[in-house]
Amino acid sequence: MNLITKLMGLVVFSIPPAVALAACTVESGATLPEATDPANETDESANGLELLHSVQLEGSHRFDFLRLKDGSLATRESMDIGDGQLLSQRMKSEPTTMVDVFRFLAPNQAVPSKLIDADRRNEEARLAAAKRPPNPHFVPPPSDLEPTGGPWSGSDLASSQQSLLACSGDLLNDNWGAQWFLNNYCYAGPGYTGTLYFQQCQVNWGWADSWTEHQVLEPGWLSGFRYRQFEGDFSNSGYGDLFRWYCDALTGWNCYWAQLVANVVVKPRKLFEWYFWQSFDANYYNDGTNYSRWKARSPCGHLDFAAIADWCVNLHQC
Repeated sequence: MNLITKLMGLVVFSIPPAVALAACTVESGATLPEATDPANETDESANGLELLHSVQLEGSHRFDFLRLKDGSLATRESMDIGDGQLLSQRMKSEPTTMVDVFRFLAPNQAVPSKLIDADRRNEEARLAAAKRPPNPHFVPPPSDLEPTGGPWSGSDLASSQQSLLACSGDLLNDNWGAQWFLNNYCYAGPGYTGTLYFQQCQVNWGWADSWTEHQVLEPGWLSGFRYRQFEGDFSNSGYGDLFRWYCDALTGWNCYWAQLVANVVVKPRKLFEWYFWQSFDANYYNDGTNYSRWKARSPCGHLDFAAIADWCVNLHQC
């Protein structure tokens, strides 16, 4: 049983109404500090990312529009602990374009040309992919691949040199923010009318490895993979990597997990939400389907995460 069919249950909690957001935007190319921090940099090519545009909301709350090296689109939202609601918790349905997202975040601002162009190119790629016949050589990932992960053990700490780090104590006596994450981020959001379901939600793990399938169920539907990650340690960052299932014609249709996003940083006490849209590249996409995989790790063992698919496979899940 894989992540597609392994539904972990939908848990709903009440949260306060969304706070009105005052947005300002940052064009890619602007000078921002610290090029090693993915929430603050404009050149993320070393990580496999191209920053198209950013919207700075209240406080630490920031929303980034991104393109991956396979040409697919992604968004990334980040904020400090307790600093507001995520976009997906405030929207009534899943947006299908970057322009839709921007207009929701900054309704009184002109849509950046880079986002309009990104949507246009993505739609052209989708239409071209829809005309391609199924590739008989495209072999899906092993069906018995389970989502894995867990807390660090003593041997894990020694082998990965975690013991060399000065990990923080539970300074707020809240289990390194675990209960806050469970109460606020292991559910879809109030009033959501789509089919956003949680497949995994864990706290205080050392590492996690989650994968899901993107599948076009009807014309115009864009399916994606949503991943929330929080680092509970006060002193050390967490990390994440994105892989997509890749079948290469040049190597006799050898299929494997190819890394698209490498070693992105989740700073201490900071929440990130990634949304990875479908790739229509012929090496990653076949007959309406992608497979995406996110590997997360926390050197101090305080990784909180939720892996989410925004569509239903089996009707009894909808």
